[in-house]
Amino acid sequence: MLNNEDFAEEYEAEIITLEDDQGNEHWDINPTMVEHEKDYGVEGITKAISFDDDIWYISEATESVHYTPEIVGFVIDYYSKLYKRINKNDDSVLKLVAKETKLYGDVEAIRKDAIVIHNLEKLRIGEIRRYNSDFYVMVEISETTNDGNPPTKVTKVLRMTALDKEIKMVEIVDAE
Repeated sequence: MLNNEDFAEEYEAEIITLEDDQGNEHWDINPTMVEHEKDYGVEGITKAISFDDDIWYISEATESVHYTPEIVGFVIDYYSKLYKRINKNDDSVLKLVAKETKLYGDVEAIRKDAIVIHNLEKLRIGEIRRYNSDFYVMVEISETTNDGNPPTKVTKVLRMTALDKEIKMVEIVDAE
């Protein structure tokens, strides 16, 4: 079983070598930690704890599917598709968001700006914590735009739920 620290060590090379369509690297593991007593306005986070990388389920090919790599892959997929939504009005990100949430309506309302292009420069994935079927991930996002504004960097807390071999994004809040 891998804990978060072992996962970062074992998978870091794989994560930082993921590339976008232009061959640019965007992802890495980062020691960004959730402040354990802070609620961030996110339901259940103060009850969430670090966890060993348990087996989530056994695939049809009888392979063990573990939570941590699935969550990291989901976060990368979510942000890749979110930027396609922002820049191209692509709807694929909506499949990753729980429909009954405020976040779904917020993402659905995103419309492409005719002038400004947003570029995800780096997505840093930090600590993963768990409470029941919910997972909480601290991420740092660095973004640039083509409008001459300086790059921005924000830290977010993501809440997602893992049920029936599927992960859905439930909530995203600013961590600052």
